[in-house]
Amino acid sequence: MATVSQPAVANSSLPTPFPPLSILEAFIPSYLSPLISYFGLGNAVTHILAFFLLTTFTATGWTYWYDSLVSLFRRFFMSTAQIRSRDELYDHMMAWVAEQEFSARTRYFVATMAFGSLFAEGAGRSEDEEEEPEEPDAPSWERNRRAPLQFTPAPGLHYFRYKGSFVMLERIVEDNDKTWFPQEILEFSIMGRKPQLLKDMLKEARSRYLMKDKSKTVVHRPKAPEAVGSPPTWVRCLARPSRPLSTVVLEQSQKEMFVDDIKDYLEPGTQKWYSDRGIPYRRGYLLHGPPGTGKSSLSFAAAGLLGLKIYDIDTINTSTDAGTKVSLSGLLNVIDGVASPEGRVLILTTNHPEKLDAALIRPGRVDMKIEFKLAGEEAIAGLFMRILKEKEAKRAAEERAAKEKHLLELVAKFTQTMPQEVFSPAEVQGYLLQHKNRPERAVECAEKWVCDRIEARKAGKID
Repeated sequence: MATVSQPAVANSSLPTPFPPLSILEAFIPSYLSPLISYFGLGNAVTHILAFFLLTTFTATGWTYWYDSLVSLFRRFFMSTAQIRSRDELYDHMMAWVAEQEFSARTRYFVATMAFGSLFAEGAGRSEDEEEEPEEPDAPSWERNRRAPLQFTPAPGLHYFRYKGSFVMLERIVEDNDKTWFPQEILEFSIMGRKPQLLKDMLKEARSRYLMKDKSKTVVHRPKAPEAVGSPPTWVRCLARPSRPLSTVVLEQSQKEMFVDDIKDYLEPGTQKWYSDRGIPYRRGYLLHGPPGTGKSSLSFAAAGLLGLKIYDIDTINTSTDAGTKVSLSGLLNVIDGVASPEGRVLILTTNHPEKLDAALIRPGRVDMKIEFKLAGEEAIAGLFMRILKEKEAKRAAEERAAKEKHLLELVAKFTQTMPQEVFSPAEVQGYLLQHKNRPERAVECAEKWVCDRIEARKAGKID
C-alpha cells in the first residue's frame, strides 16, 4: 500500500510580524524580525509603535482642532488689525512698539544698533540707563561706535496693556518662495467686537512717528520688486533735518518764484480749480545747470519748507535708440498718462538739458524751467559769510561792530580773488570748508587754489 507523504510544513521559530512590525520590516528587510525574536520584544515593540502612532495622530488632530477653535474664537470674539511690512504704517508701528515698556521686559527680542535702526531715528527703548551719557563733543564715528542697543519683540506672541486693555501682538515672518525677501506681518488683537481701541492705537503710533519728522525732510527711494511681476515699492531711506531755503545759492527772485508757485499749486482750492476746467492736477519743474550749482539742494530745501516728502528716482536714460524707447515711453506714461497719479510735484534735474528728449520737457509736463549758473560775486560772498561767519556771542557793541567790519573786508578781498562764474558753488564751498575756522587763511590761500584748480582743468584732471 502506497503511503502518501504529506508535504513538510515549514516550521519557523519566528513569529508572524504584526502590522506595525510589518511596516518596519519594509524599511529593514530580513534583519528586524530575527532581532526582535532574539530579544523577545515582539509584543512590546508592537505596543510602543501603536502608542506612538496613536499619540502622533492625536497630537496632529488636536493641533488642527486647536488652531481651528482659536481661529474661530478670534474671528467672532476678538478684533484684529493686520499691518504688512510693505506698508509705510509698519515702520510707524514698529517704532511705537519699540518704545513700549514690554519691549524692554520681553525675554525673546531682536537687538539692533540705535544708529542703524530700520525705524525712525532715535526710536525704541535702549540700554542708555545702564551706560554713561555720551560726550556731545565726541566725533560722530566715536558716537556711532558706542551707540546703545535697541530692543524689539522677536517673531512670536507678545502681550501688553494699552489704556487698561490687554493687547496681543503676533509678529509673523512669511517665508514665501514667490518673493525674494521675507515679508513680515504685525497683528494686534483685543477682546471684543469693537475695534475702536486698535484704531486709536494706530492713530497714536502714526502721530508720534510723524511728530518726529516734523522738522525733517524724509527721502524715499524705489525698492526692487518683491517677486517676479510685482511692481516696485517705495521705502524710506533717510530723514534729514530740513534745510533752510536761505542756504541755497540762487537768485532770491528765482527762489521766491519757485516756492510761491508750488505753494499756490498746493492750496486747498487749487485742485477744484483744475478739475472745473478739465486740467490734470499736476505740476512739473525742470532745474538745469552745471554740476554742483544747487539743483538738488533747492528741491530738498523746498520740500522741507512745505512739509513734503521726496520720492527720489535715479538717473534714467531717455535717449531714443531702440534699446531705450520702452524706458522713455514708460516714464512719459508715469508722468502724465491716463492712469498717472495727480496731486504731486514733479522736479526734474539735469546737467545737460539739451540731451533730454523734447517730449519729456514739453509744456504740460514741465511748467517752469529754472537755470542754475556758476558762482558769481553775490553767490561767492554769500558762501563766505554763511560758512566763515562766527556764531553770535555776547560782546560789546564796539567789539561786535569791529568783527563785522573785519569780516566784510575779508569778503571783499575774497570775491576779488575768485573769478566770476568759473567755479560752481559746490567747489567754492569745498574750498571754504578747508578753512572753516580761519577766514584770514581762506583769503590768503585763495589765489593759489584758483591757479591750481584752473591748471588741473586744463590738464584734464578734473571736469
